[in-house]
Amino acid sequence: MKILVTGGAGFIGSNLVDRLVSNGDEVIVVDNLSTGKKENINSKAKFIQLNTSSKEMAEIIEKEKPEIIYHLAGPIHLRRSIDDPLFQENLNILKELKHLLDAAHEVSVKKFIMISSGGAVYSEASVIPTPEDYPAHPSSLYGVMNLALERLLQDYAETYNLPYIILRLSNVYGPRQWESGIIPSVATKMLQGQQPIIHGDGTTTRDFIFISDVLEALRLAADSGKTGIFNVGSSQETSMTEVFKIIAQRLSWKGDPIYEESSDAGVSRNALDRSKIQEELGWKPQVSFEQGIQQTIQALQEKN
Repeated sequence: MKILVTGGAGFIGSNLVDRLVSNGDEVIVVDNLSTGKKENINSKAKFIQLNTSSKEMAEIIEKEKPEIIYHLAGPIHLRRSIDDPLFQENLNILKELKHLLDAAHEVSVKKFIMISSGGAVYSEASVIPTPEDYPAHPSSLYGVMNLALERLLQDYAETYNLPYIILRLSNVYGPRQWESGIIPSVATKMLQGQQPIIHGDGTTTRDFIFISDVLEALRLAADSGKTGIFNVGSSQETSMTEVFKIIAQRLSWKGDPIYEESSDAGVSRNALDRSKIQEELGWKPQVSFEQGIQQTIQALQEKN
């Protein structure tokens, strides 16, 4: 099968490309390398360095005629200050998705799969774990843009009968994750003999899901005849202090973390209800948090 992956040099994208290549699929990666790394891209995949907003994007889709499109290039730069030039560049993100959908429709793709942020979209939900039908009320611009992209895809799919799935991911972790993530950040500090930093007082919770479980959800999304929005998470809350303790135990770290006040700590609690994807796509997590931490630490040790 021929598959196009936008954002295929990033954390999730490069791991997905590896999985697709190992399955024997023909993979085209489009990435501008603003956050991804070229060395992450599987050598058996065709790589095109390009912004997905470029007019050449439609030409690539027309030429390659992929059967599946995974759109993983998201509005990550909208986390930046509104005065940042990269923020200004990303304000055309809705137009970018519309052009991508037009091209996908022209070549009659079998499935258009896009990832979104479960934590940012639901924000401070009163129901935890939070189901897909919970009224979305994002409190950040990042969350608002994720929701806007979701709605554009839904409306387009209904208008043009485009098969699609949106996966709202919880906090994905594992090998190749950015070092700004809480798990690689804490583990790297410990491996370097430095005191880890935790933003906030440590009570903030997140729903952590290991990368291999996310890859399986992405596979099922492509194979399924279903459409719609699906949460991808463990449905369990883990506090930042618990994260620290588990990593410290694995690395026999005896010190304490540094707790720092932060205006960018995000929502106070988050966990996604996975009932829908489990019932409709047959997906559920296979890797426990402790197992995932061990694999992540091992990858960091090999890297360093």
